[in-house]
Amino acid sequence: MILIKVILLTPYYYPIVGGITSYVENLKDSLLKKGISTSIITSQGDVGNDVEVIGPNKLLFILKATSILRKKKPDVLHSHAHWYVLFPCVIRRILHPGTRLIHTFHTEPLQENRGIKKRVFTFLISKCDYVTFVSDDLRNKVEKKFEIKSKKKVIYAGVFIDKVDQTETLRFINDYNLGNSFPILSFIGPLTWKRKVEGVKRLIEAFGIVRMTYPNAKLLIVGDGNCKNDLVRFVENKKMIGEVIFTGFLENTAIPLSVTDIYTHISLQDTLSISTLEAMSMGKPVIATNIGGIPELIIDGENGILVEPEPKKVAQKIIELYGNKERRDILGESARKTAEEQFNWDDIAQEFINLYKCEI
Repeated sequence: MILIKVILLTPYYYPIVGGITSYVENLKDSLLKKGISTSIITSQGDVGNDVEVIGPNKLLFILKATSILRKKKPDVLHSHAHWYVLFPCVIRRILHPGTRLIHTFHTEPLQENRGIKKRVFTFLISKCDYVTFVSDDLRNKVEKKFEIKSKKKVIYAGVFIDKVDQTETLRFINDYNLGNSFPILSFIGPLTWKRKVEGVKRLIEAFGIVRMTYPNAKLLIVGDGNCKNDLVRFVENKKMIGEVIFTGFLENTAIPLSVTDIYTHISLQDTLSISTLEAMSMGKPVIATNIGGIPELIIDGENGILVEPEPKKVAQKIIELYGNKERRDILGESARKTAEEQFNWDDIAQEFINLYKCEI
């Protein structure tokens, strides 16, 4: 038993869905399995066992989180993403220098990019023992904008995928009338960020070209967000309602992935795609855009296919890959091995434990 008390501070937690939430949740579960006492302080989410929710007001978060940390007296503070989440950790660190402090970047800090916000954030980061990044691409982008004097390390997300039984799969097929559909393509992700949604639009355009060769094809868009209605209108204008299926948010993404022939992650913005990792872990062949941290998951032609986000090129790759089952099987199996061997949460949690214990 490792006697360390860790508090993870995050802007978002369940039921709010996204990469930060998934990362923090899976890290917490993995740490608990290794005997690490772990609790969460979040700005937004639901109260639960060892989860304290403060609210979206940034100043209130700083004040209340500082008070909670004073009472709980953690050994390690691990903040995620935003400056105001890091702020109370730095206060605690200054008052109690023996407290270890780790901060993880999940996206580019756009709001803290200039002026006094940039100076404040740079100061806060300087008080960390370690700063980590979820991809090497993100590390490079952040280091171009901020001077980071703390030690740095890239620690990727891992992947946990829920199991799915045949009954759930059959129910999903019946609910969305997929029985005679081929190929079935899918995209999973929040429909919130404009550049990510622009990539989905290009995927939809590519899908229209694919249907000229495979008229029974279906495209599943799994996710929700404030840009969903814009996408629905886009599909209506393309006259593909019924062929492009919006499922909304699904708690168990293994269900749509279980019926997917090719996972198609076409995006113009991605630090590291957890949904792509999930598809890989299920042995699905992946076609994804060559942007952000995705090339750190996919080696083109070895465990997936990278493509420029241009509809005709995306469509061509989909048609070629679906027409070659042997290649699909090889890419899918290679993807599964990559996810299993390189993106395992047990190993990732141990990397953080080493940082928490100063064993680097």
